[in-house]
Parts: sequence; C-alpha cells; structure tokens
Amino acid sequence: MNFNSSINPYLFSNKDDYKNLSEDNLQNTISKIINSRENLKNEILKIEEELLLDEIQIKILKEELKNIELEWDKFEKEYQIEKIQLERIMKIIYYNLKIEEFLEAYTK
Repeated sequence: MNFNSSINPYLFSNKDDYKNLSEDNLQNTISKIINSRENLKNEILKIEEELLLDEIQIKILKEELKNIELEWDKFEKEYQIEKIQLERIMKIIYYNLKIEEFLEAYTK
C-alpha cells in the first residue's frame, strides 16, 4: 500500500523528501501533522476567545455610550429648565423696572 500519495509535500523542507519515506519517517511525519493540527486548533481557540472578548468589550462600550447619552439628555433637560427659569426671572425684573420707570415718570 502506498501512503505517499496522501501526504502533503509542503510539510517537507525538500520538495522530493516525501517520495523516499520509510516507515519511521512516515510515523514522524504523521506525528508532525497531528501536532500541526493541534497547534492550529489551539490557535483557532485563541482567536475565538479573543473574538468573544472583543464582542464583550463592544457590548460594554455600547452600554457606556448609552449611559453617556442618557446623562447628556438629562443634562440637556436640566439646562432647558434652568434657561426657562432664568428667562422668567429676567422678564419679571424687566417688567418691574418698567413699572418703576412708569411710576417715577407719572409721580413727578
């Protein structure tokens, strides 16, 4: 039975090494393939964990942005309330001054 046709030649440093495999070399090559696959699996797991962490960070950042927007809305409402109150006070002061001017002008 010929196993050479199922082995990837890119695993070897020399292009034709895979054609001259002995049984020991074949076992060694199989071990390299298994180790390589395990390493790839581990790398994939690491990347998946990083992606999961990135997704969690994105959720956290979105929540923080939402909180900032809520705080801004609250600040904006408070600002509008204070602005209206100050405008009312200014109108009262303005009309009081006009009344005083009127009284001074007609009481002389």
